[in-house]
Amino acid sequence: SATTTGWHANLHVTAVSSGTWTIKLVDASASNFSDVADVTGGAFTAATGVTSQRISSALPTTALRRYVRYVATAVGGSSPTITFGLSIARN
Repeated sequence: SATTTGWHANLHVTAVSSGTWTIKLVDASASNFSDVADVTGGAFTAATGVTSQRISSALPTTALRRYVRYVATAVGGSSPTITFGLSIARN
């Protein structure tokens, strides 16, 4: 369900074949993501190799809509692939 008490997310990258990967969170109020928007503060630092990162909402009153997913974008590299685990929790 949606929340107005903030959130936090953890990213664990275990392998990157090539390129630079940007992973960000997006949310929506509808399951078909017809009103998708970037989550404010929901972008991880670009990953080029094994790493772990944690991000949190800027304020404990930050809203997060009901449906959340990630978008992973690769820049450069030859047939880039990434292996990672991502978790998000509402406060």
